[in-house]
Amino acid sequence: MNYISNLFAAVFMGVITIKILAKKQKLYIPKVLIIYAMFMFICLLSYFYAFEQDLVVSKFQRLLPIMILTFFLINYIDNLNKIKKVILYFFYSGFFASVYILFRYDFGEATRFSGDLGNVNAVGMAIGLSLVFGFSEMLENRNYKLIPMLLLMFVAVLLTGSRKALLFVILGPVLILLFINRSSFFKIARVALLGLLFVTVTYYLTMNNDLLYMVVGRRLENMFLYLTGTGTTDSSMLARGEMTQFGIELFKNKPLFGYGLSNYRALNEQSYSIRTYSHNNLIELLVGLGVVGASLYYSIKLIIIKNLISISRVSCFRYIGYSIVAVIIGYALLSPSLVYYYNKHFNIVLALGIATFRLGVKHGETSFKE
Repeated sequence: MNYISNLFAAVFMGVITIKILAKKQKLYIPKVLIIYAMFMFICLLSYFYAFEQDLVVSKFQRLLPIMILTFFLINYIDNLNKIKKVILYFFYSGFFASVYILFRYDFGEATRFSGDLGNVNAVGMAIGLSLVFGFSEMLENRNYKLIPMLLLMFVAVLLTGSRKALLFVILGPVLILLFINRSSFFKIARVALLGLLFVTVTYYLTMNNDLLYMVVGRRLENMFLYLTGTGTTDSSMLARGEMTQFGIELFKNKPLFGYGLSNYRALNEQSYSIRTYSHNNLIELLVGLGVVGASLYYSIKLIIIKNLISISRVSCFRYIGYSIVAVIIGYALLSPSLVYYYNKHFNIVLALGIATFRLGVKHGETSFKE
């Protein structure tokens, strides 16, 4: 499936190249993409001081095509219709994946869905991303016929048992509603109450339904116990906490440039005989690239968020912009539980954010510059 995905991306970039050359189209290179290139340069530079150089080469080979795809997407998406199409592609792919999960899931076993769609947490986050875009589409067009599809996708996320995906599908819609209603205190309060109600209902369902409790409820229970310091026996939560602490100690020793891209796993193996990544996006970047590399990466997201909020008064881009901002913030808040700086889906969202700002400025309803 990964090879097929890469093949489609290669064909897509080839077609866009032919189109640009045929039309003698001027390439659009935004400032934020230059910062992205600087981040990539730090990644490549880390080869020369890396603890294990092969890891830098392997991860850079994965990052470079994603950056190139991001560049091509930014230059391809040159009108509002294309942005809406990409968002709808996200939504429908997540819906079809959810239908597939429901048909494939064995409701008699009460275990997390796993199978040929890939890593169960990655599947949960991908469907969650689709759900957030679908929710934004529903609000913008008052298309409440999408509600059954969104609920089905929500059930699919629950069946993956992914805590981070469940938190994401709650955070995303709430953030969109907060941004839309940010000018009114009473509307913000209403959104907060609705969010609290939804969380309460979800918690009740996952704790009082035998199937959902075995799949995701007890995992949430252990997460709350861990976060409140009450104590948990969940080996996954305990291991991630220890890995984060180990990463902090490593960062203290080499805070500026780190130990080399993706080198956390080699350092963890040296100390604990377990070759694994940190499961924490910020720690992964701080250990691998230090504060320099991590700052460059997170500045990309901050600039995109700032730009999209600044064009919020352009009505036709408001919901799209807020949904992209909600996704970026959602991923950032979940940084302690996942690594996503080389995630294809997330980088496509970043490209959408850059393209949306560009079109918002060109639309003529704003007078500011990037």
